Amino acid sequence: MVKSNSKIFQSTFRRGMVYNYNRTKGIPCTTQPPVPWMHGEAIMEQIKMVCRLP
Repeated sequence: MVKSNSKIFQSTFRRGMVYNYNRTKGIPCTTQPPVPWMHGEAIMEQIKMVCRLP
């Protein structure tokens, strides 16, 4: 992902902190309903593609 788009995480990691959708610091996992990480689905798809390689 970083090779194809070097700025993909630019808005996520700032000043040593992780931001989710530019609203919250970190990835809150105790909220109801849970708020997924903004890059979670894309990362999972990339992992699946790598696992399918011969």
